[in-house]
Amino acid sequence: MSLILAFINPSFPSWAFKPFGLKYFLRYLWLLILALCQDKFVIAQNIDTLKPVVVHNTSSESASPVAVQRLSEKELQTLNSVSVADAVKFFSGVMVKDYGGIGGLKTISVRSLGAQHTGVLYDGIIMADARAGQIDLGRISMDNVKDISLYQSAPSPWLQPARAFSQVAVLAINSYATKKDEPDEVLIKLSGASFGSISPTLFMRSKLNNRVSWLLNGFYQQADGNYSFKGYEHNDTLQYRSNADIKQWKIESDLPVMLRDSSTLLIKTFYYQSNRGLPGSVIFYNPKSSQRLNNRHGFAQLIWRKNLLSNIQLQLAAKSSIDRQVYIDNDFSNSAGYLKNDFVQQEHYFSFAGGWKINETLSSGIATDLFFNILSRKDTFITGFVSPRRNTIMSNAFINWKKHRIEFLGNLLYTHISQTVAFGNAGRDISRPSPALSFSFQPLSYLPLRVRAFYKEIFRAPSLDDQFYTYVGNANLKPELANQFDIGLTYERNNVGPAVSMLSITVDGYLMHVKDKIVALPRNNLFQWSMANIGKVQTLGVDAALFADLRLNKKVQLNLSINYGFQDAKDKTDRMSYAYNKQIPFIPEHNGSGRIAAVIKNFSCAYNMLLSGYRYRQGAQNTDNYIAGYVLSDIHTSYSWSSKGRWKVKSQFEWNNIFNKSYEVVKFFPMPGSNWRIGLILENKKAKK
Repeated sequence: MSLILAFINPSFPSWAFKPFGLKYFLRYLWLLILALCQDKFVIAQNIDTLKPVVVHNTSSESASPVAVQRLSEKELQTLNSVSVADAVKFFSGVMVKDYGGIGGLKTISVRSLGAQHTGVLYDGIIMADARAGQIDLGRISMDNVKDISLYQSAPSPWLQPARAFSQVAVLAINSYATKKDEPDEVLIKLSGASFGSISPTLFMRSKLNNRVSWLLNGFYQQADGNYSFKGYEHNDTLQYRSNADIKQWKIESDLPVMLRDSSTLLIKTFYYQSNRGLPGSVIFYNPKSSQRLNNRHGFAQLIWRKNLLSNIQLQLAAKSSIDRQVYIDNDFSNSAGYLKNDFVQQEHYFSFAGGWKINETLSSGIATDLFFNILSRKDTFITGFVSPRRNTIMSNAFINWKKHRIEFLGNLLYTHISQTVAFGNAGRDISRPSPALSFSFQPLSYLPLRVRAFYKEIFRAPSLDDQFYTYVGNANLKPELANQFDIGLTYERNNVGPAVSMLSITVDGYLMHVKDKIVALPRNNLFQWSMANIGKVQTLGVDAALFADLRLNKKVQLNLSINYGFQDAKDKTDRMSYAYNKQIPFIPEHNGSGRIAAVIKNFSCAYNMLLSGYRYRQGAQNTDNYIAGYVLSDIHTSYSWSSKGRWKVKSQFEWNNIFNKSYEVVKFFPMPGSNWRIGLILENKKAKK
């Protein structure tokens, strides 16, 4: 508990509650709890009659009324992934903006909407960045990740914070802390890779008693990142990427507790620190870059869940986080001869959620979140910075009706945002309801084919950088408003034939309208951005996926996965503009991935492929702004064996970009060619009692 208090500011600002009124919020919360519990004694007197239950052998992903993609623990182990950013590339409709090298920033764009429209849900609570509005997925290593799911619209509404409904898409990451009843375990991993990369990892799980467990994960990585690439001026000459080095480490601790009243408590603390170079764009015979970024990020969060009755559940959550980013440019042309930006961002977050299962077919619930953001600046170039503070309240109510083969789900999110600044214009307050409605239907009971559709309206408030960044921000920016329509088919069946133990096929078509779209593009470096408002964007797309488990014989198992995405994302702002009806920058029309993995006793191997069509950067769509498409191929192998005692040894080898393909994700930011990674894992796991 002392670790949690260390992250919480003891002088919590009284201004944070002024826009909402703390006493009114507490009254509202108390009335809500009473409403959820009002049937407590009546329900206790009812006679429960067991009704016949029909079990449908389908996964939650295929039965969900919204589009869901998932990478399981087994699948993640066969991907060439160091961070979450490497893994999510295998989802259809996803583009990861990667500026090159191990130290380059990595952000996710889902269905062409940008990173600000994608929430990252880590063990039940959203990771947020009010300053830039996007999360660098490169900071989340894969060593403690159990599974990853990508939801269009939102996850299942049951006991979710209101903030999970405030995004167009949600990337849900679950760590091993969410894995129940696991034995004590110690895992040590040491890996080395191209470009001077060395990375040790430690994972420990200890069951302190029958009610309390403790998990610890530590990760360290350093690399020089100086890979070669073909020069832009003369394609046959080799140059080397400079200023792409990184030193980063992370320590994460989890304390899952089963309390005496059968409620559960998960306490998580997380600290991340990095010192990296920001590789610049390679233009005018100049591959050099001198920008540096130092980052320190820590948070503590807790989630408490309680079953009041068999049909009522409560969840309380709290989080306090602090993020410090120091950006230095020693070649900046000003009177000082350099530029330094030192930003400190704080967030304090509180959430209440309740769910009520009214009967066998109907359930409902409500969630309310409060969060307060403070952005300050510590460097000598602070002149003109307004030190904004933003307060947000979100309330979400949902209702879910499910009977036989039909399911309806609807929710309404209300958001109010207000902010203050030290001087100048604080910008307008934002208050807006955001509805969403979805359904799924299985036409024939004997055929595991389902039809699903959903509609969602949501907005994205401008980030604090969008509004207040010195020389760039605009306090009067309007929020982006997005409307998404989706209709799809899912088919999932087990034991299809002697050789096919499971087959899953999903196809989703969607139409999105975005009004007042804000686009952030890098200028001469990766820390400062210029803002452009496209105005109106219309996206017509298709996401398709196929997954199959194959058994060739008792010793050989195969997993096959194919994903494809099509996005026709056009600028619909001004008919007289050169950009009208053109594909928006950096979004390819076609993207996809494929994976085939084989398991033969203790040996496993996998072939992974990524495909991206051509794109254009900002500006006229000509040869100067053209970015070629690419197909990348990776190979992953592992072999495990048992040593004396309880130790299990596993060796891994990865060969990335095996055909040494030269490619870019962002124009003039060359990506690495062929590279490798090897690893040795020692695991000691006690048998369950």
